[in-house]
Amino acid sequence: MKHTIQFTASIQKGENDWLVGQLQEMPEVISQGRTIEELRENLLDALQLVLEFRKEAAGKQPNPDAFMMETLELTL
Repeated sequence: MKHTIQFTASIQKGENDWLVGQLQEMPEVISQGRTIEELRENLLDALQLVLEFRKEAAGKQPNPDAFMMETLELTL
């Protein structure tokens, strides 16, 4: 079963013809690129880094009210 998650990228023109993008749903995900395609790739890379950081920061302490833990895999 395939699932798609969509994010909204706010894109602005930066200095020296660079494009700067930020995900509205996760404002800490910010990147840049020379082209729209490069910016998209860089935003996905930044999203992956933010998710990995959040996972590490959260640790593996289960919610005391949870009766089980489930691992979900997301491919970006």
